[in-house]
Amino acid sequence: MKILVKKYLAALLCGVATMGVVSCNQYLDKEPYSISPDVFFATADQLYAYSIARYPLLDYSDYSYNLGAAAYADTGTDNQMTQNSLGSRWLPGEWRVGSAGGEWRWGDLYTCNYFLNSALPKFRANEITGNQMEASHAIGEMFFFRAYFYFGRLKALGDCPIVYDVLKDEKESLMLASHRRPRNKVARMILSDLDSAFLYMNNSPNGGKNRLTKDVAKLFRSRVALYEGTFEKNFAGTAFVPGGSGWPGKDAEGYNNQTEVDYFLTQAMENAKYVADQYALASNPENYEYWHNDGEGGNASDYFEMFGTINQGLHDAKYQEVMVYRAFSMTQSIAHFAGSYLTNGANTGYTQQFMDAFVMRNGLPIYAVGSGYKSDSTVVAAKINRDSRYQLFVKGQGEILNDGAKDTEPMRVPLFDMTEQRANTGYMVKKGISREPSQTLIGAWGTTGIILFRAVEAYLNYIEACIEKTGSVDGTANQYWSAVRKRANINPDFNVTVAATDMNKEAEWDLGAWTAGQKISALRYNIRRERRCEFIAEGRRMEDLIRWRAMDQLQNTKFMPLGFNFWQTTYTRYTPYSWQPEQETLYEVREPKAGTSGSVSAKDDPFARGKYLVPLRLNIDGNNLYLNGVSWHPAHYLYPINYSHFSDATPTPAQGESADITKSAIYQNPGWKVESNSIPASVGGF
Repeated sequence: MKILVKKYLAALLCGVATMGVVSCNQYLDKEPYSISPDVFFATADQLYAYSIARYPLLDYSDYSYNLGAAAYADTGTDNQMTQNSLGSRWLPGEWRVGSAGGEWRWGDLYTCNYFLNSALPKFRANEITGNQMEASHAIGEMFFFRAYFYFGRLKALGDCPIVYDVLKDEKESLMLASHRRPRNKVARMILSDLDSAFLYMNNSPNGGKNRLTKDVAKLFRSRVALYEGTFEKNFAGTAFVPGGSGWPGKDAEGYNNQTEVDYFLTQAMENAKYVADQYALASNPENYEYWHNDGEGGNASDYFEMFGTINQGLHDAKYQEVMVYRAFSMTQSIAHFAGSYLTNGANTGYTQQFMDAFVMRNGLPIYAVGSGYKSDSTVVAAKINRDSRYQLFVKGQGEILNDGAKDTEPMRVPLFDMTEQRANTGYMVKKGISREPSQTLIGAWGTTGIILFRAVEAYLNYIEACIEKTGSVDGTANQYWSAVRKRANINPDFNVTVAATDMNKEAEWDLGAWTAGQKISALRYNIRRERRCEFIAEGRRMEDLIRWRAMDQLQNTKFMPLGFNFWQTTYTRYTPYSWQPEQETLYEVREPKAGTSGSVSAKDDPFARGKYLVPLRLNIDGNNLYLNGVSWHPAHYLYPINYSHFSDATPTPAQGESADITKSAIYQNPGWKVESNSIPASVGGF
């Protein structure tokens, strides 16, 4: 057992791409369901092995032949998109109730409850042999994993069953346990589990930053509390909140929206402060630039490099901000292709609207008088004097990829390459790229670590919770916000940005400027903007848009994501775009016509403003579902529960009678029907 634990700890047991040596599921994926807990949960090593095997819950990404999390973390939002699609969630009438499967799934809950029901009583009775600190930490991890699992279900489903026990495979007991509880109680249960995780874990586990800690439990607790507090505030009175109009639940007695919102926001602030006061942000010198064309870099930016280093845990002084990261190892035959795909477009790209959200270094939005904004004629031009997160994490034409000898040509924008290499918006991901040439070789395996939790989230969680709770920025929030902005090399005084913010302009290109169909205040908007820019390519956007209730306005209007300025650029006919029509027809700039898709959208496309790519309009025929942009249905704030689950939770009928699905132990989410392949109807409160 010790050998297996040591082997898998090195790679965090995540379901990653292996190089043909070992299957990641070969040893520890099988829970010992058929083994007596008296036999299996007897030593600290056994508890350790079980908890380590749960780490894939923390990272949903597939790092085989693609860019990994950076490619699709925010794809399907107004931040980032893959070729020709944002997904059916943005197409009312296309997202339908499935026949089976979906988000109503509880297998990972079983593994957590099995462990806690088996190991915790034995630990409390001092019956676990071996390293007691390690045994305690493993128990804390399992409380964390259960909380993490439930948070995923809360975000997808809202109201959920709350189950602590290992249930027998008997229909009546399973039906009883399936009854959904109001979302606020589910959220409180998650916070309780995180309290237990904090109690049992320590801050110096075997495995270092490859494992969860007490402080990470506090950070995640602030995330959950902020999510629920803002969700219940923004959806108050609707079918998504207990007791709201059309809420399908039954036990909202005693629910008080303001009390719950205040509780969760207070918890978010307290837990965020606990973390933020202990963890400094990685440095980012004002004069730092991404590698120059001559291969000579400026002052090192720990901030930039921590996303693309091989082992974040070896440089704790530099990367204190990193609280948990996922390690890879060539010696353990577990690696990824993310670095290789970072050398091209990887079939993903930031939107023009996202890029326009980054302010200037003086703190002014790009449209403000005196901002100093140059132009968007090229990505490089748009970077001049901008928020350094734009400069660092977005590729620009002509930049050298890394400071090794491999790259002697300026970076190109492969608009017309094969799909998996294409830069479909022209704005390419640079977050996570390594200074080491070996990590970016085309077709080569890489081992750069992937950050799972970092402390800047605590800074941002506190600021937003403070604004949402009090309507203003207290001294602590001011301190945190200044630190985040200073690290981004923008004016640390957020009031400068707030005062210059025109919400009519922001609402044109940022869904986060909206809540419940109304434009929000400039103060609320600017902390949302800060999160958007800080978490670029980290997969936080959709979670934020949902809890902000930021898509109501799309019931009546549509949103069209744009790519970069293609038609006015000075680079059009040269290698930065691989456009050589006299040699290869593959790279021909071809505008769409009726019956024929284009390689780019039309220059005179009504959405293009005479210069931008419109990635959703390479096909202008009527069969293009995105022809006029994307929209939203209120039911889409939560996932539907697929039909088979209602059938499974319906009482067995008496002999000679038919099952009555209206008596199912579970209820459908607002707007969705208990009918396979159906589209949603109206939602209460909208």
